[in-house]
Amino acid sequence: RRCMQQAPQILGLDTDNNLKGKVEFIRSRFELTDDELIKVIYKMPTLLNLNVESNLGPKADFLQECFEGDLIPLKKAIILQPALLGYSLNKRIQPRIEKMMKFGVSIHRITNAMTLTDANFDEWVYSGIIDKETLRGERGSAILNKDGNAKKDHPKKTA
Repeated sequence: RRCMQQAPQILGLDTDNNLKGKVEFIRSRFELTDDELIKVIYKMPTLLNLNVESNLGPKADFLQECFEGDLIPLKKAIILQPALLGYSLNKRIQPRIEKMMKFGVSIHRITNAMTLTDANFDEWVYSGIIDKETLRGERGSAILNKDGNAKKDHPKKTA
């Protein structure tokens, strides 16, 4: 039902020649179990509309490089926030990660970085302070520790 509401066009896709390949790519690239794959697709069914070669693949490559090949925290970030794969690589993912790195913000905070509005992201990254009030109401945000687990609190970073 959720898929039909958020991405009705996937109903018209060829299962064998289109959907199967996308599902298998997501599963294998992030080493997802069946339950994890279901969570990812349930949270972001529009991923099934994206082309593997020109969209999902380059994003997965870039993110894996940013996580220095460590699949565990990347996998946990994708399960927590599959929308990471839905954002534009050139307009959102890459520029934000580059800015995070420039200002010494850990890649493990990626789920915060992508969900914020542009203004809130700039304020967050420039100040070096994670403000609970800024993040309140922004869906899917969480800080991941270096093991890739979501932290319950958003601690303030001291200057």
